[in-house]
Amino acid sequence: MQKQSIKVNRKNKIQAELKGLKKELAKLKLERNILEKCAGCLQASTRVKFEFIHQHLSCFPLKDMCRILDVSTSGYYKWRSKALSKRDQHNLVLLEEIKKIHYRNRKRYGSPRFARELEASGFHASEKLIRKLMKSVSLQSVFKRKYRTTTNSSHNILLQKTYSTGNLL
Repeated sequence: MQKQSIKVNRKNKIQAELKGLKKELAKLKLERNILEKCAGCLQASTRVKFEFIHQHLSCFPLKDMCRILDVSTSGYYKWRSKALSKRDQHNLVLLEEIKKIHYRNRKRYGSPRFARELEASGFHASEKLIRKLMKSVSLQSVFKRKYRTTTNSSHNILLQKTYSTGNLL
C-alpha cells in the first residue's frame, strides 16, 4: 500500500514537472518568435518599438512584447492615446505631396527638384528633410541613361562573307 502511494506521488511530481517544462517551452518559443520579428527594433527608439508593438498586437501578447523590447505597457498606452505633433502632421502632408509629385514625374525627381517644386506650390521644406522623408518610405529617383552609340560606322572597311567548301570531317 505504501509503495503504491510513493509511486503515485512520484508520478504526480513527474507530471507536474513535465507540465511546468511544457509551459516554459511555450514561453521560450513565444519569445523566440517575437525576437525574430523585431530584430531591427531592439536598439531603435521607443517610438519605433511602440509602432512595432502596435502592428503585431494580433500576433503576440502585449505584456510579452513590452518585456522583450524593454518598454512599459503604460508607456505604450500613453503613446497610443497621444495625438500626432504638429511636425509629424506637417511631415505627413509633405510626404503625400512628395508622393504625388514623384509618381506624376515618372520617379525622375530627386530632393533638389522636389524642393523647388514644393516651394512653387507653397510648401516650405529643405532638401535634407525631403531626402529624409523619401528615404523613410523608400522613394528613389530613377536615372535616365544618356543614349550612347556603340557602333563606329564611319570606317571604310568593307565586310565580306567568306565561305569555304573544305572537308568538315
